Amino acid sequence: MSQGRHIFNLKPLRYHYLVYLGLPLMTKSMSKQDYEHLTDKIRTRFLSWASCSLSYAGRLQLIQSVIMSIINFWCSAFQLPKSCFEAIDNMCSNFLWSGSPLDHSKVKVAWSDVCSPNKEGGLGIRNLWESSKVYALKVIWRLLSSVNSLWVAWVKRYLIRTHSFWDMKEVGGGGSLVWRKILKQRSFAATFIKYEIGNESSALFWFDNWHSLGRLIDIVGDGGPQIFGIPKYATFF
Repeated sequence: MSQGRHIFNLKPLRYHYLVYLGLPLMTKSMSKQDYEHLTDKIRTRFLSWASCSLSYAGRLQLIQSVIMSIINFWCSAFQLPKSCFEAIDNMCSNFLWSGSPLDHSKVKVAWSDVCSPNKEGGLGIRNLWESSKVYALKVIWRLLSSVNSLWVAWVKRYLIRTHSFWDMKEVGGGGSLVWRKILKQRSFAATFIKYEIGNESSALFWFDNWHSLGRLIDIVGDGGPQIFGIPKYATFF
């Protein structure tokens, strides 16, 4: 295989799925077996550092730079289950206090306190579960802000079609597992989105948050468009 085509090589590992660019190829909900590749990789990193004479500051730096970079790469493609983050948190806590991901006997402070901001007495390590939601919000923001993206154009044409992102069905609406998980974050994302009506606003009258009272569809219900005679997907311009 030529050098320019190495990127398309799909390598089966000892796990039950194929891996592409370090990420598993799957279309179903992620189980413990599916994210073992990630936890094993992190555990191997920790064990390779266990023989080093590292200070607490050194261990903290490795967690914040190396380990978080690995997790961020996965979070950019998947919404990992909470059990995965709990397993990683345990390894990080063990390594920080004892130098080994397997020794939990020397843990001195709860990991939730360690992940608090510095000004609150913590070490500023990001909470993994909350950070994973940021990646979902980033995808939703890209979709709603109509960024010049091939992915956005594809989603609008083949998944959203003539509907609104806000009223699509989570089940039976098509799309991959990742897409369905994105749809589940809509109520959370809606709290951060506010539209300002201007000369070229394409905000949806019923579904977008442009009014001081909030989304009108939430106030009047699904029958609002028919009662008031305003089309369901009406825009201002």
